[in-house]
Amino acid sequence: MAELIVLENKQVFSYSLDAHAAWFLGRSAADRRENEICLVSGIVSREHGQLRNIEGQWFYVDNPGNKNGTFRNGVRIPRPLTGIRQPVFLENGDILQVRGPAHNDLDVTMLFVNASVPGEWMRFMLNDRNITIGSGKHCELIIQGFSLEERIAKLANINGQYFLSSCGQTAVFLNGRPITASTLLQSGDAIGLKDCHMFFLGTELIYSRIRKKL
Repeated sequence: MAELIVLENKQVFSYSLDAHAAWFLGRSAADRRENEICLVSGIVSREHGQLRNIEGQWFYVDNPGNKNGTFRNGVRIPRPLTGIRQPVFLENGDILQVRGPAHNDLDVTMLFVNASVPGEWMRFMLNDRNITIGSGKHCELIIQGFSLEERIAKLANINGQYFLSSCGQTAVFLNGRPITASTLLQSGDAIGLKDCHMFFLGTELIYSRIRKKL
């Protein structure tokens, strides 16, 4: 069950992609037909791109006419000199982003997963602290149910900016790519810790948490 998780305006929206073979993505407008994935940010074009299921595999196709382009795992999808853009194969955990020149809260971050994200989305206020993330009881952000190490990642506040680093042997992903050193975070960044996903919003984290059984 493929799913697209969209972070926009500091809110998370989920789309179960199996409902359609093609999903048009763009900014909603009164004079255009509604896209299946409707965004509101002014940096998103009205017909920005689409997700397609081709023989059981999911691909993203950028619209040649969109104004800001799309990034996949931190790298801008290239614009061909001629012809239409080629479909880009999507792998589990890939990050698609639409970024404006200012790189601010108008940016849109999208997480593609090939299985539903379990549980619920929670918010964690950072409060200008250094925090460690993991399953251990001494972590500031304790996340259980994903087989995480006791301490897997750290967010360090340095002069009002947060830097992400790994604490253990498990790879820590930032915007779809593994980090190898302490890395500056920007609002809208996506962090991947195994099957646990989270978004950095400057002053808080939004993270996936498995619901406890009643």
